[in-house]
Amino acid sequence: MGEHITVDAAQGLPVLAARCDTASSALCAPTPAAGGPLDQATTVAVSEIHQLVGSALAAFAGRASDTASATRAAATSYIGTDGDAGNNIAAIGQTIGG
Repeated sequence: MGEHITVDAAQGLPVLAARCDTASSALCAPTPAAGGPLDQATTVAVSEIHQLVGSALAAFAGRASDTASATRAAATSYIGTDGDAGNNIAAIGQTIGG
C-alpha cells in the first residue's frame, strides 16, 4: 500500500500527442517513381512498390494521428479525474472538520 502511479497529464501527455502529430505530418507519400517504358517489368515493379510504400505511409500517419487524438482524450480524462478526486477529498475533510 502507499504505492501509486504518477501521471503528469498536464505536460507529459500533450507532449506525446504533439510528437505523434509531428510524426503523422512527416509521413507523406513517396515521390512518384521515375517514368519508364510501361512494357518493362522493372517499371511496373517499381510503380507497384511505390504504391505499397504510399499505402504503408498512409497507414502509419493515420495511426500516429489516432494516437495523438487518444492521448489528448486521456489527458483530458486524467485532469478531470484528478480534479474530481481533489474536490471529493476536500469535501470529506470539511465534513470531518466541520
